[in-house]
Amino acid sequence: MPQKDYTAAFKVIENFFCAYLLEHDAQKAISLAAEDIYFTDLNNKALFGRDVMAEYLAVRFSQKQIPAAHTITQYKEKNIEGSTVSSFLIESEKEDWHVRATAVVRGGKLQALHCSGRETGQEHLQFKGESPGNVYGMLPGAVFCGYIEEGFPLWFVNQEFLELTGYTYEEFFEKTKGRLTEIFRVQDKERICRDIREGLKTKGRYEIEYRIKRKDGSFFWAHILGIHVRMQDGRMILINVMFDVSKNRQIRQILQEENVRDDLTGALNRRGGERLLKEHLKMEQNAIFVLMDIDNFKKVNDIYGHIMGDKVLIYVAGLLRKSFRETDVIFRLGGDEFAIFACPCSSASHIEKKLSNINRCFHKKIMESLPMSTASLSFGGIQCAGCRDITALYREADRVLYEVKRTKKGSCIIRQMADGGDTGSTIIS
Repeated sequence: MPQKDYTAAFKVIENFFCAYLLEHDAQKAISLAAEDIYFTDLNNKALFGRDVMAEYLAVRFSQKQIPAAHTITQYKEKNIEGSTVSSFLIESEKEDWHVRATAVVRGGKLQALHCSGRETGQEHLQFKGESPGNVYGMLPGAVFCGYIEEGFPLWFVNQEFLELTGYTYEEFFEKTKGRLTEIFRVQDKERICRDIREGLKTKGRYEIEYRIKRKDGSFFWAHILGIHVRMQDGRMILINVMFDVSKNRQIRQILQEENVRDDLTGALNRRGGERLLKEHLKMEQNAIFVLMDIDNFKKVNDIYGHIMGDKVLIYVAGLLRKSFRETDVIFRLGGDEFAIFACPCSSASHIEKKLSNINRCFHKKIMESLPMSTASLSFGGIQCAGCRDITALYREADRVLYEVKRTKKGSCIIRQMADGGDTGSTIIS
């Protein structure tokens, strides 16, 4: 493509591969990736999130790497509802290798990247961790992919998916006849297809929760996150990440029948929240635990009355519920204090974005309705992996929240929880 004809999407792709292959500049490469980028390596293994990519590149660039001069050829692109879907060939200028790839660019950022060809030389584009356990420890759940065609013909499933459903690959293909729709309940198929279509149309992705069939005929509840990507041959595929939430649904059903709801806000009370929290901790997954309280809440009650104070609490609880996933745990500790447990979650920056949006909405509401109160929201949290001690979670998150209240009310700090319960360096602030 002549330089004068470069499109904005092409420039993003070219700059990304120059930073990765030629310059070995991790910071530049990451700056061109979306926060929730989804990408696959040459072996069809999937990674999710800018934080995961940053960790991988840091490892790669710490090793001795030879800069790879390259060119992008056979470039084609198509604009679909605000996104640019591109297919192209990456060729080495000095070494004997090439890779076919597809990419999705939206808002000047790489949203998805799939390298589907194979090289004959060094695997410069193999975005994978040192071991599957490293990758899927950060991305809990199974991966399954299918073409966006009648029955969703199978493109790829990973070992975690097969273990969760109880099949070998051969058994799975024989049982489903290569059609992913066969893993869903017959009664749910039409609704699932509709929800996927609506999600892709409105957001470019979908997040659904449905029952999946095992080899033995039983079903389990699965939480599924998915996007669509165009292959180099023009066919579209759905890439899905899935994890089993059956136990969580059972617990939620039990909680609905018990006295675990806060009467005022409708959120879980401390009893209900901690019950779910303890069940999550048994799974030893990556998670982020955040404590929140309302700064100057006493002024709201003193100046505007307790009825208005109750409305503020109801509003905050609603903001939290809308901002986080159904599988995350949100509960009221008491008074003006709330807790959030996002699990599975390994992206502190993703949580930071959610909390920043919540703060903006709350500030706007306060300025419009209760300006004399100068109320704001303070968040203090920790990022942990494999923690099973609920007391340690509270202690460390409370320590961070105290720091926020002391130094900069109305903001957020999330720290890494080190082994033994001590917090490490600040991740976001």
